[in-house]
Amino acid sequence: METDKLKSKLERFTNDRNKYLEEIKRELLDYQSEDNYKVLFTYVEMTFFLTYAFSYHCFIKGNEIQIKKKEWNAAYDDARFDKGIYNIDRLAIREGEVQLSKEEQAYLTGMELAEMETIPYGGVVLDGWICELHTKSNEEALKWNIDEEMNDALIVLIQMMRAWKRELNSN
Repeated sequence: METDKLKSKLERFTNDRNKYLEEIKRELLDYQSEDNYKVLFTYVEMTFFLTYAFSYHCFIKGNEIQIKKKEWNAAYDDARFDKGIYNIDRLAIREGEVQLSKEEQAYLTGMELAEMETIPYGGVVLDGWICELHTKSNEEALKWNIDEEMNDALIVLIQMMRAWKRELNSN
């Protein structure tokens, strides 16, 4: 019994950058909806070089939409973990909510997630993003690494979320 208590108090450390990346992504994707709200989509974007990461969670109830955001403070964690040993139980992730304009609310209420898809890219990506869009209409998440892999419907949604990120960072 004492061993179980001790295990629950131990924090997890790793020097494996991939485990660090996966834990950041897992925490960004984890979000509980409020009562009677259904998940419309979840989007996560992070860089390969771990310079930033954020996610948006879109919830809907009737015609009311809520957008919750999570953002990883990469600069803070880089300074704390400068020796390459990562405490994956204490990541610097902030949460907030996006205030939607009437136009954004109308777009999100009427958008067709089924129209969003990725386009095969014929080249090699040396640097890019790790992007994932999770929806109820797609059994598997849409995943891509560069903007050229998005179709027109997906570009509109992603550019709107990137604008929210720029706006939030400028405040």
